[in-house]
Amino acid sequence: MWTLDKPDTDDVAAQLERALSRDRGEAPYKLTVPERDAVVARYEEYDAAGGLACAALAKSAAAPALAKAIHDAYSQVQEGARLESLRSTLKSGAQLCPYCSAPTITDLDHYLPRSIYKDFAIYPRNLVPSCHPCNNIKRAFDPKIDAENLIQPYLDQLPEVPFLVATTTLSPRGALTVVYWVDIGAADEEQLLKRAQFQIEKFELNDRFRTAINVFLAGLKDAFDLAFGAGGGPALSAFLGKTTASHVSAFGLNDWRTALLRSLAANDEFCSGGYQQALGGLTFGNGMA
Repeated sequence: MWTLDKPDTDDVAAQLERALSRDRGEAPYKLTVPERDAVVARYEEYDAAGGLACAALAKSAAAPALAKAIHDAYSQVQEGARLESLRSTLKSGAQLCPYCSAPTITDLDHYLPRSIYKDFAIYPRNLVPSCHPCNNIKRAFDPKIDAENLIQPYLDQLPEVPFLVATTTLSPRGALTVVYWVDIGAADEEQLLKRAQFQIEKFELNDRFRTAINVFLAGLKDAFDLAFGAGGGPALSAFLGKTTASHVSAFGLNDWRTALLRSLAANDEFCSGGYQQALGGLTFGNGMA
């Protein structure tokens, strides 16, 4: 969750030319070399701005006809179209949705909406592989303040500290409740972490994670039983600690599974036998993609 490796941009000029040309019939726009270079320069401005919403990026540097042609050129980043390979490359660069960690990558999201930021409609670093629910929730969202900028998966660098927190509580009836939030004070990058918190809220992750949490914990129940049977609460807590470490290696410090395991390892009530009732009453429904 959160970030992805930056896609290569060595071919952006050629991609732009290809998107605006046709093998047969009239091209949608006759792109000149100076115009092409000016658009590529805009891509560099995008990177310098961290891809974040701002007036300078929203105001197109291209003539209206070219700006519209670039906007419409996203139709070429589809299966069977001229930039199909770009779509495939970007989608193959993500195993999990960077917005929510769902294992289903179906869409390309415009991090900055192309309806407003036309110059970047086919810029690879503005195209984020995502699950359909996240893309559908986000739509043409345009932040109005800095704290509403979502984490830019390619360009933001998150602190290497555990900032994603899962608060786990057991009700009097033994039901497990999990609430995720970002510890804004976990690192000096306060504004960046505020944006991470906004992302949890924007994508409604505390609601959408419920089924995924249940499925995940149900898969661990037998292991919980073995650990608890071998040494009670301390043994289960130790097992959860070791499992947390393995998930850090696999998914990172701030994946939802890592944060959940970290919280459960420190939850005395859960480890002292409360897990049995909590996991015995799991329910499953519509959740992550």
